[in-house]
Amino acid sequence: MKLQYLDRAIAASRAGKPAAIATNLTSGEQSLIEGSEVSGNLKLDGTIQEGVRKALSDDRSMTMESAAGPIFIEVFNPPLRCFIVGAVHIRAPPLRQTRAFRK
Repeated sequence: MKLQYLDRAIAASRAGKPAAIATNLTSGEQSLIEGSEVSGNLKLDGTIQEGVRKALSDDRSMTMESAAGPIFIEVFNPPLRCFIVGAVHIRAPPLRQTRAFRK
């Protein structure tokens, strides 16, 4: 993996923007995808672009087959957050904490 692509993908994720690195496992060609911006030497045909969209929406890295050979898509999505709001007497702890307290 090219260090410049990795650095940019991590920076995008930290900034709250999804990014992906697509690598042809046969030739080693790579491209970085940040939104609609693509940089690199791997040509992204419609099949690969659809695979990148699916991987980003599923928040899951994957390998796919294309006319150019197997393509590995590594996803760098921003971390998910969960907020629990409430501070009154009827607020109950989340289910996992409740089970942990019963043990």
